[in-house]
Amino acid sequence: MEDLGSRIEMARKMAGLSQRELAERLGVDEKTVGRWERGENAPRGTHLQRLSEVTGRTQEFFLDPVPPGGVTTVSIGGVQCTGPVEVLARILRELAQPGVGASESRTDLLPNPRHAGIVELLRLHAEGRLQALHGIALEPDEEVGLRTYGRSGPPVDTLDKAIQVVMQWRSWESPEGRSRSTTGLSSGGLSS
Repeated sequence: MEDLGSRIEMARKMAGLSQRELAERLGVDEKTVGRWERGENAPRGTHLQRLSEVTGRTQEFFLDPVPPGGVTTVSIGGVQCTGPVEVLARILRELAQPGVGASESRTDLLPNPRHAGIVELLRLHAEGRLQALHGIALEPDEEVGLRTYGRSGPPVDTLDKAIQVVMQWRSWESPEGRSRSTTGLSSGGLSS
């Protein structure tokens, strides 16, 4: 139910709604939406159907069995981003803060200064030297993921840590990666 709560929060933020606005559109109390998002309760029947209609997400989106720590894909500012559920949820929470337009394009944003490793990795990638120097070639979704991850994730101050982020994403996308318990990024830090 925790994962369902994360998905409800993600869908609400992607729709640009506050808890109060979502509650009004669904005809429920604001506290009910809060309980859903914290995983204390779950929407049933018509509420789930209405939640799907209001947020523009399918019911399958809410019922997807990807566990916390798993990888999913969501649209952020019109860009499809693939990455850990918790990381994407943090990005969406940040975009929902006052003064940040959730609908504006985020493709040109580079990570914040705490992410010098990601900046360096993206620079080498853009110059076409990353594979020759470090034996890694970024996929398009990984490049977008690094740009968005660098806005909200834990510090990635070296190139080695940035490469480690990519490798962890790749292991989570593999069948054996999904079945093992994950540490590091899902708990807000990087393992060494």
